[in-house]
Amino acid sequence: MRPYLISAVLAAFCCVTVLLAADPAPGSGLAPPPIAQLGAPATNADPLPARGALDVAGITAAVKQQVQREVQEFMRAYNARDAKAIAAEWSPHGTYTDQDGTVYKGREAIEKFYQDAFAVNPEATVTVAVEEVRLINAFTAVERGTTTVSAKPGAEPTAEQYIATHVRHGKEWVMVSVEDLADNTRDNYAVVHDLAWLVGTWQASTNGLRTEMTITRVGDGPFFQRAWITRADTNVLVQGVQVIGWDPDLRQVASWTFDSRGNTDKGLWSPEENGWSIECKGMLVNGTPFSATYLMTCNGDDTLSINSMNRLAGDVALPDVPELTLQRTAH
Repeated sequence: MRPYLISAVLAAFCCVTVLLAADPAPGSGLAPPPIAQLGAPATNADPLPARGALDVAGITAAVKQQVQREVQEFMRAYNARDAKAIAAEWSPHGTYTDQDGTVYKGREAIEKFYQDAFAVNPEATVTVAVEEVRLINAFTAVERGTTTVSAKPGAEPTAEQYIATHVRHGKEWVMVSVEDLADNTRDNYAVVHDLAWLVGTWQASTNGLRTEMTITRVGDGPFFQRAWITRADTNVLVQGVQVIGWDPDLRQVASWTFDSRGNTDKGLWSPEENGWSIECKGMLVNGTPFSATYLMTCNGDDTLSINSMNRLAGDVALPDVPELTLQRTAH
């Protein structure tokens, strides 16, 4: 299994934007405005302007510098058997997926993974070669590279490829997912099978607002489509569409959302014991970046609970949204 874990597999399902739809402004109403892609508005020293053309070269250079610093710190910590320092390179909810598909979620689990690895191979050393850092958008970057491990001095080294996803929070880049790439082709669609449980029609009613969403499979492929509409009495407040499925570039489940107000977002999904952890980043129609974390929990066969936290619109922190419960009305 690859020892170079920089971040977490985070996967995000914007099914929760069903809640967002009812919020007329950031931080007000039932839930947040549809999710924004990572980041906060720029300062004078920030390469990402709030509006206008992006400084792609500046953003790319910044994330490459940070990646190289993290790689050097990882090698130092690994060769010093410092599992805690290694785990600290992840976001708090970060995950690592090994070649067998085992997911280690959160710093504590990652630290334990390294502690166990060092116990088995106390003389192991590692080198990391970063082969590519590519900007996907202003808020997401993908790192690809190779780790080479020697179990002990003089032993034949083994090399493994990895892919890591970094996301932008304000002026900092946070590493949110790392996956070892298997030697042979894995069934990338397998992870999507867990989402089939969501297929059907769901409803939620809160504070006079009623939301209905329908989730269907797109053929036999790795994608699902969600359509939703939110009403106050008979008045339509907002509606939208979302595609959820396997992102072959990031090599994880992702979602892409568009609503009738002109807001857009991309979500990265991470599996939980009874649901999903969702990191959503997007842009409001007025150009304000927005980000939020959602926890979706399956409660029985026909009930979903959704919690919204870590919400940020521009540089303004928004309050958490009370838990929302949706009931399935049809399969």
